[in-house]
Amino acid sequence: MMTTTALTTTVAMTATTDPESRRPARRRSVLRASARVRILGVTVVVVALALGGSVLLLRAVLLRDLASQTDQRLVQESEEFSGSVAANPPFADEPPAAYAERVLRAYLETNVPDGDEAFVAVVSGTPLLASPDAPASLLDDIEWLRRNSAPIVSRFDRAATDAGVAVTLSIPLVIEGVVQGAFVVAVWEEPGRDRVDTAVRVAASVSGIALLGAAALAWGTAGRVLRPLRDLAATSKRISENDLSERIPTGGRDEVGRLVETYNEMLDRLERSFVGQRAFLDDAGHELRTPLTIIRGHLEVAADQASWERSKPTVLAELDRMARIVDDLLLLAKAEQPDFLRVGAVDLDELVLGAAERARVLAGGERTVVVDAAPPAVIAADSQRLVQALVNLVANAVRHTAAGGTVAVGAAVDGTDARIWVRDDGEGIAPADHERVFRRFSSARSRRGSGGSAGLGLAIVDAIASAHQGSVQLDSSPGSGATFTIHLPNTVSS
Repeated sequence: MMTTTALTTTVAMTATTDPESRRPARRRSVLRASARVRILGVTVVVVALALGGSVLLLRAVLLRDLASQTDQRLVQESEEFSGSVAANPPFADEPPAAYAERVLRAYLETNVPDGDEAFVAVVSGTPLLASPDAPASLLDDIEWLRRNSAPIVSRFDRAATDAGVAVTLSIPLVIEGVVQGAFVVAVWEEPGRDRVDTAVRVAASVSGIALLGAAALAWGTAGRVLRPLRDLAATSKRISENDLSERIPTGGRDEVGRLVETYNEMLDRLERSFVGQRAFLDDAGHELRTPLTIIRGHLEVAADQASWERSKPTVLAELDRMARIVDDLLLLAKAEQPDFLRVGAVDLDELVLGAAERARVLAGGERTVVVDAAPPAVIAADSQRLVQALVNLVANAVRHTAAGGTVAVGAAVDGTDARIWVRDDGEGIAPADHERVFRRFSSARSRRGSGGSAGLGLAIVDAIASAHQGSVQLDSSPGSGATFTIHLPNTVSS
């Protein structure tokens, strides 16, 4: 047995200390990055893609514009050369070759190319004249010279030189239908590309700074937005059954702010519920302890049949009282459930007349029961629960009305508010006790409470009214009787 136990313990320790068993947990913890980091990551990726795409698009646009400008410059030089040829016609009896050489020399000697340009005059496949900046590698390129020395029409070409790649345009010099030579314009791409690269580098630098700024802004904004959620988590950890007073400071009116408000409202409800449960259990324990003590005492002294017969009525009465307390406690517990009511059409006149009849039975002829008003109105309510509430009120009124006094029942409808009341001309209730009489088990500290219900009668009335989205109002002062009014909204018709 000891061997098996030791083996089990060793296996358990091995499984616990095995680094392989902890590796998935560590991996999961790394993958489960915080919401703030995820927001930052998404923001950085989106902004980086947008800025990177913008830089690439800028480069493509600049290169396209550079190519377009190069073509325009070549065409412009071609037009200027053609204009110069047209302005210098051949002399009489001037040979075509001599005329071609003369106009080519005249144009190159009178026109100076830009810094990234070069002019070349080609006759019979041989460079006749070139601008001073024309690189030797261009003039030594036999294949390029062959292609551009006698083109039939203007021809675009490219040439690799020591100064870089050049875009060229060959303009044929046609005399008497024969190509006598060509004027070639070369424009180097490197200076323009250098300018494009410089602009792209500047744009990339600005984009990098913008990306860092966006990341910092996203980090700070995510921190501010998620701070209430962190406070919510921290508050949830601090909350215990014995301390529900922690609340989260509310901020803005956005979704997170509304979530915090809803969470605080939930904590308010939980705190009220826990406080109510503690008070309820304390009071219920006190109220149930008394009849149990009485029953136990009578059972202990009931040594013979005669003693039992004397104790039996008291024991049964206390058992009945305990049963009523339990029933009332169950009703109060059900009052907080959504299916507590079965709402239907309730006739106010029948409800009032029925309550008055029950009051007459309880009064036993010693008190006068009258009906103040019984309007023929129909309201939306649970008739059985309203009857239960009125029975508690009339029993309470009869109990605290002296013989010869009056108990009245009535109802009225004002717009969307229906009122049902029970009044008496008993001893009345002090204003300081108006709220306390509706608390559970308040009869031990107050003169009000429905008879035989251990101070739960008025609490039941208040619970039934609240379940109907209504309320109970007490108007009373010492020596002037009391009027309990149930206010019910949502009148159906009258």
